[in-house]
Amino acid sequence: IPYTAQSNGKSSAFTGSLVWGAGEHEFCAYYPYNSGYTGDREAIPFSIPSEQTQSAADNTDHIGALDYMVASRKVSPTGPVNFNFVHLFTMIEFQIKGSGTLKKIRLTGPNLLACTNSEIKFWDDLSATTNLILSNAFNYVTVTLTTPAILSDSPTSVYMMVVPRNHSEDLRIALNFNDGTWKEITKAPPTGGTFEGTKKYVVTLDTADSEWYDVFEDSRDHQLYPYVTIGSQVWMKRNLAYLPEVYLSDSGSDTDPRYYVYGFERTNVAEAKITANYYTYGVLYNRPAAMNGAASSNSNPSGVQGICPDGWHLPSNAEWVDLRTHLGIESSHKMRETGTTHWAAPNTGATNSSGFTALPGGIRETGTGPFSGIGNLTYWWTSTEESSMFVVFYIDINDVSANLRRKQVAADSRDYGCSVRCIKD
Repeated sequence: IPYTAQSNGKSSAFTGSLVWGAGEHEFCAYYPYNSGYTGDREAIPFSIPSEQTQSAADNTDHIGALDYMVASRKVSPTGPVNFNFVHLFTMIEFQIKGSGTLKKIRLTGPNLLACTNSEIKFWDDLSATTNLILSNAFNYVTVTLTTPAILSDSPTSVYMMVVPRNHSEDLRIALNFNDGTWKEITKAPPTGGTFEGTKKYVVTLDTADSEWYDVFEDSRDHQLYPYVTIGSQVWMKRNLAYLPEVYLSDSGSDTDPRYYVYGFERTNVAEAKITANYYTYGVLYNRPAAMNGAASSNSNPSGVQGICPDGWHLPSNAEWVDLRTHLGIESSHKMRETGTTHWAAPNTGATNSSGFTALPGGIRETGTGPFSGIGNLTYWWTSTEESSMFVVFYIDINDVSANLRRKQVAADSRDYGCSVRCIKD
């Protein structure tokens, strides 16, 4: 029998009749009620979508449908049944000031932030995230303002609901403006690295801060990439992360495209995208995947789009040589991310003065694999073939040279898994 709420607020009374049997009874309750669900009543379906919509600045109306609450209580007959509900998910309030007309805000992390077609299990510890049976996971959430907000010196609030999870890397926050441009900033995760269920977090942002950088969106999968001008070239500052499929490390091919995420040994793309290695290092491609059917080129520019987004292309040997020449001596030092968060210690000499931000994403070995070299080296495909050999450029922390290095890969090693850095047309 459906119960009827008598009031609204922090507490509410309900009317209705209970038919008591013998012994202890366990009651479970949840909100919002799903009247169309006919499955197991010890579990209910839920979704925290990766695409959320807020009607206007400072409005929270959309949060109600995303704020799942559950309660459980063991009671012996007879008498009233009192519940204490817990909020399962995490609310984030972004307080944004500055300039521009804000259209969207996106949060991206190394672990899942959203999921659809999932379930809440009514287990004993309802506040624990282990009672969430998750599927169709996403590592980002975007909130779109139906009415874009004109930013000013007074903060504008945008509200987001996310799944509570631990995040091992800094998170990326991106703003999209009415003119179509994006800018992004990185922020450390909460203390302890975890967004906790039942809690609200407030993030303050100012578009005037110097830490923001420009990014562009890959229309194929909505990935955002920062870019940097080095000499006369414009390079992505991250490895390409386009992932239409994902393969096990022992599944190689010299002829068919293969896509790998370092250390990931399953074939579910959504699961691969919520791993820290995907978030940090992107995708490893074999030669057919990187070239995407194009013919070899050593032109400058290469003219080979390959696996790169529209407006970008796979750089040729000549373009990589131009980069190395522009940087001069100790080019590897000028390209590597500083510190030992990702590169193996001591990462001596690294300055990243070019802004290229090379990261040690490792490789997928030829034949049946395996993955190797993460933390120590990175290899990038070029569009160039010379004397039936394929040209790659690499940085190896254990190399005695302080320069970006060039290597030729045998024609029967098209199945190597290497990273891709795209360069602007």
